[in-house]
Amino acid sequence: MRITLLLLFITNICLAQIPAYYIGVDFNLTGDNLKFELESLITSTHTNLIPYTSSNLDTWDVLKQSDLNPNNASNVLLI
Repeated sequence: MRITLLLLFITNICLAQIPAYYIGVDFNLTGDNLKFELESLITSTHTNLIPYTSSNLDTWDVLKQSDLNPNNASNVLLI
C-alpha cells in the first residue's frame, strides 16, 4: 500500500509541469505581486482587442454570441 501511494505521488510530481505559457511567471510570488505578474502576462499576450462600445462589433455583440448554448440557442451559458 505504501509503495503504491509513493509511486502515485512521484508520478503526480513528474507529470505536474507548468504549461509553456506560464514559463516566465515567478510562482514564488504571492498576493498582489503574483496578481500583477499574471496580469502583465495576460495583457502582453492578448491579441483580440474588442472595443467596449462602437457602431460595429463591440463587447456587447461578443457577449451575446459567446454566451449562447451551441446546442440550444434559446439557452445562455457562462453568465
